[in-house]
Amino acid sequence: MSLLKYTRCLMKETLSMAEVQDIFLSSFADYGSNHRVPSIAQKAAQAIMACRTAALGGHRDICPDCGYERNSYNSCRNRHCPKCQTLKKEQWIGKRCEDVLDVHHFHAVFTLFEYSNKVNYLRSIDIREDFSKAQ
Repeated sequence: MSLLKYTRCLMKETLSMAEVQDIFLSSFADYGSNHRVPSIAQKAAQAIMACRTAALGGHRDICPDCGYERNSYNSCRNRHCPKCQTLKKEQWIGKRCEDVLDVHHFHAVFTLFEYSNKVNYLRSIDIREDFSKAQ
């Protein structure tokens, strides 16, 4: 069975882990009544809670092979919504994986103090060379 047919004919009931949407739906009202929530955060939370529900409308998907039917609800497309941004996130990760060298290496991130710039300038040598040679 092709992947497309498989995704069209998913079981009607599936087990799932709690999602951000579920957490917001169960506790955001209480949290908002006890804490000051900025309007931009309220808008994001409202969008996440409405995402892929009847509140945003939807349509009916019908499998042309077996006739299986299911409701598909519209996405909120909010940039903070984990449901809406998962595909973009996975695409971004895929592109980053293409950039990784096929060698054994470590990725280290650190912050240098501002005075390091002066030392670097006075030495006329890029201090990053020293770090790259360090083992």
